[in-house]
Amino acid sequence: MHKPSEELIELRLLFPYKNPINYLGNQGLVPLLSFLETAPFPKPHEVEFSGKVRNRMRRKRINHYLDNDLLAILEPNGYQGTYIMIKSKGFSVFFDQMGISNQLVFTIDMQLLSFVTVEGLKKLFLDLLGRFPQTHIAYCSFAAYHSDFNKKHMYESGKMRNNYLRFLVWLQYLSAEELVIQGRISAFELNSLLKTERFNNGLLVEVGESPYDIFTDGGEALLAQATFSLPPVQYPSKV
Repeated sequence: MHKPSEELIELRLLFPYKNPINYLGNQGLVPLLSFLETAPFPKPHEVEFSGKVRNRMRRKRINHYLDNDLLAILEPNGYQGTYIMIKSKGFSVFFDQMGISNQLVFTIDMQLLSFVTVEGLKKLFLDLLGRFPQTHIAYCSFAAYHSDFNKKHMYESGKMRNNYLRFLVWLQYLSAEELVIQGRISAFELNSLLKTERFNNGLLVEVGESPYDIFTDGGEALLAQATFSLPPVQYPSKV
């Protein structure tokens, strides 16, 4: 694979199972926005969000991550902001609160990535997991290759794992609950193709040395081999 200039690195946190707690409401997001306000990312210029009328999107100009217009969207628990995207130059933060598919997504474009080290990406990933310990699944990878890799290796082979973690990428986190589904913790910790570290109540899993490995034949082959080396997904039986 080659490295296209239009690629985006994506850090995605998923909360796919129903829970009475709204993790992405005001209580969860304001501390994150406070962190972004002091982090070395470009300041935002616009927020796009869902209005009260279904499928109708609204936009507001904002100047910083703690802008009153942005905070008003989150009040009191995120209900009005079912879909929220904060945009800045080369960087965006996206919240999706659709009940059973809540997710938080950071994207960083290639130009901005030239100022972010691999260690910096991993630190940001771990920081987000520390702020949202209830995350079920999270991963960090290039967005466009995600689709290409899925078509090339998963779709044709019929070995896609599940909709939330279709295959292994450079860096991912699986909660204790998700590890049961994905083959249990021992299947990952005893796998010589993976580097693992216990984190929160789950496991941090790393394949290769950096997200850029996917742009090499060897890195792409390793990701496919590591994915196929795992046991099949096993969903708990319903009583």
